[in-house]
Amino acid sequence: MPHQRVRIAAVTAATVLTLAGAATAAPHPGPDRPAATALAPHTQHVSATVTVPAFGTAEATVPCPAGTRLSGGGGRSSDGAFLIRSQPGAGTTWVAGAHNRYSVPGTVSAFVICTTAGDQTWGTTGSGVQPGREGAHRGSCFQDEVATGIGWRAAPLMYVSSAGVFGGKSAVEVLNEDTTSPHDLQLTPVCATTPHSQHTGPQILMQGYQTATARVSCPVGEVPTGGGGSTGFRTYLVTSAGTADGRGWEVRATNTTAYPRSLTAQVICTRP
Repeated sequence: MPHQRVRIAAVTAATVLTLAGAATAAPHPGPDRPAATALAPHTQHVSATVTVPAFGTAEATVPCPAGTRLSGGGGRSSDGAFLIRSQPGAGTTWVAGAHNRYSVPGTVSAFVICTTAGDQTWGTTGSGVQPGREGAHRGSCFQDEVATGIGWRAAPLMYVSSAGVFGGKSAVEVLNEDTTSPHDLQLTPVCATTPHSQHTGPQILMQGYQTATARVSCPVGEVPTGGGGSTGFRTYLVTSAGTADGRGWEVRATNTTAYPRSLTAQVICTRP
C-alpha cells in the first residue's frame, strides 16, 4: 500500500490567541521524559452506539468539533465483538469497527480526542497477512515529530492483540483466523511536534477464556491524547479508548485460549 501523508493545518492566529499560544517543534520526550507545555485543551468525544449484527460487522464514526483536529482515538465494543478498526476517517473524524463472533447482536462506538494544539499529521501504510498466520505492521513519525495516537485497520476474522506505540515505534499485531484468504493490515500513526510522554500500566493476568480490562492514567497535570494496549496470542481487543474519568486509557480483551495471558494498557499524554 503506498504511503499517504495528511497534514491538518494549525488554526488561525486569532483562535490561537484565545488559548495559550502557538505550538513549537520539540525533540522526542521519550517514555521517561516529562512532557513540556502543550498549548491548548484536549477534549474527548464519543459517538452514538451502533448495533453490530450477529456474526456481522459495523462501524461507528465520531467527528471533532469545528476548528479542532484529532490527536488520537479508539473504539469500544461489547464482549464478543472484536475491534477490527480504530483509525482516522474522512476529515477530522475517527472510525471504530467491530466484527461480532456471537449469535446475538453486539455494539460498537467510536472515541476521539480533539485539540487545537500544533499540527497533526498521519500517514497510512499496510501489508498483507497470510491465511491462518500472525502478522504485524510498524511505522514511525517523521524525525521532528512524536506520536500522539495510533490508528489501524484489520478485517473480519483478522483480530488485533496489540496496538500502541512501543519504543518510539507505532505497531499493530494481528492473527488472521481466515484460513482461506489473505487480508490487508493498515497502520496509521498520528503525529505532532509538541512534546508527549508515554506510560504503560501494570500487567493484568487473564485466565483462559476470560475477558479483562487494564487501565493506566496520565501523570498529574497531563491529559491523554491517545493510547493503546498489548496482550497475547489469540487474545483480542474489544476496547481501546479513554477512561471514563478522562485521565487515562483502557483496553479490554478476551482470551480465546485455555492458557493465561497478560494485558497492559498504554496512554500517551501531554500538558494542556
